Amino acid sequence: MTLRLRLLCRVVDNFGDAGVCWRLARQLAAEFGWQVRLVIDRPELLARLGATAQGAVPPAEATALGGLDSGLGGGCDGDGDGDGDGDGRGSLTIEPWPDEIATAARTAHDSAAPCPPDAAPDDDILISAFGAVPPPPLRARLADAPRRPLWINLEYLSAEDWVDDCHGLHSIKPADGAREHFYYPGFTERSGGLLRERSLIGRRDAFIGSAAQQRWLAVLGIARRDTRERLMTLFCYADAPVAPWLALLAAGTLPSTVLVPESVADAALADFLGRPLAIGERAERGALRVQRLPFLPQDDYDRLLWSADLNFVRGEDSWIRAHWAGRPFIWQPYRQSDGAHRHKLQAFLHRLAAGPAVERMMLAWSEAHSQVDPTQIAPHPPAPTAARPNSGARPNSGARPNSGGQRAALAATEPDSDSQLPIPVTAKSDLRLPALATAWADFDTQLSTLAPRFGAWSRQLAAQSDLATRLADFCAERL
Repeated sequence: MTLRLRLLCRVVDNFGDAGVCWRLARQLAAEFGWQVRLVIDRPELLARLGATAQGAVPPAEATALGGLDSGLGGGCDGDGDGDGDGDGRGSLTIEPWPDEIATAARTAHDSAAPCPPDAAPDDDILISAFGAVPPPPLRARLADAPRRPLWINLEYLSAEDWVDDCHGLHSIKPADGAREHFYYPGFTERSGGLLRERSLIGRRDAFIGSAAQQRWLAVLGIARRDTRERLMTLFCYADAPVAPWLALLAAGTLPSTVLVPESVADAALADFLGRPLAIGERAERGALRVQRLPFLPQDDYDRLLWSADLNFVRGEDSWIRAHWAGRPFIWQPYRQSDGAHRHKLQAFLHRLAAGPAVERMMLAWSEAHSQVDPTQIAPHPPAPTAARPNSGARPNSGARPNSGGQRAALAATEPDSDSQLPIPVTAKSDLRLPALATAWADFDTQLSTLAPRFGAWSRQLAAQSDLATRLADFCAERL
């Protein structure tokens, strides 16, 4: 059965929000044969992730980096390698948010301008990603149309225990009777699962250690100086303690290369090196070499994670992909003013159970510049209470716990996630940096022995069904 999906995305966390939506959209089109329309307020971000205006994904071997096949077969035209319920005619198109369409039409006075998405034929499914509020005409159809679409709110990923209980609940809006379903990604069988294409693990295993991997690394100019050198990738928010961490690597006894994509940690790199670092350029300090990479499309970013000994990731999209790399990683959650990110980090560390060294390092990395001493944060979540952290009302009362609406409100008062956030320089925040040094020293000595634990965690999660498969079943049960 071919289903028509409209996926709404209003970007808060730049590449994280856009990246999750793009991966989901193209998987549903390629593996399940769905007709997907991704409506996004910042479509320019998708182009940097490897998308085009028509939603076609160029084969990875045709890109400048010459990688392996993307695993999507014929791209997003329904000729993928999946065995879903689609009929082989899946499609994926990208559309700007209706406000932008209307503005462009008025500006150009073009009578042939495309009609806004809310004037399109009925959808079978409407997904509001991360609390994106449907435009008013579309929202009205959810209540009054003779054949209204199944309305799903795709929530942010969390390892917190309450996710299993909230996943699948629905809310009936008192004003008009619209029914909103809540879909929570998660790490358990009872949750909504994690995004993972069907061919991903096989492609990863075929790539690692292959001649193709060596060619791909060579194109990027990545090479180890000797057999002891560690390759590390860095993708973080601007308040991460990058400069102090680089100083620790420079003073270390083992050689390390840190690979930093374009537009990541610009201020911290300039502060540490004394100058900006251009794309393709390297700089060395002691045992450390820092190399600036171009911004990579999603499929090539996956390959980068597969090739590293340690990955620093952030937010949601890169965090999920770090799991499938099967390598040790340090995660920096999206910082929230009410401290909800700490609950998420604690809950994840509890599930990961990788040991005190991993717990202390992730806490130190996340809280180095906060007003909270990471050495005083319990590595495990607090005991369950009647209310969930940052929760508010239960979903069936109409509120979304810890959802995109709260995060959007936070974004309205903070700089953009990829801009340079101000780092407070106070005596209290400076006290956090010794905790980072201690945590890194402990973590670094154990890095080579941590790989089996992270590999086992990846295999444990890969044994479960993926998010797109669970979502397809979720929709089939309710349509």
